[in-house]
Amino acid sequence: MALNRSWRRRAALVHAADVATAERAARAAGLMKITSVAKIGVVAVRGTADQIRAVR
Repeated sequence: MALNRSWRRRAALVHAADVATAERAARAAGLMKITSVAKIGVVAVRGTADQIRAVR
């Protein structure tokens, strides 16, 4: 019997043209910001698989 692990928190990177846009997208999907790299417009986030899929 397989367990549903979609509730488990995972880490991901959200990329955008700038870090502010990436942060807005992550926040709208309900993801928790871990850190960011403004120079390349990337935010490291943590959230469920469903939240990560929502920001794609």
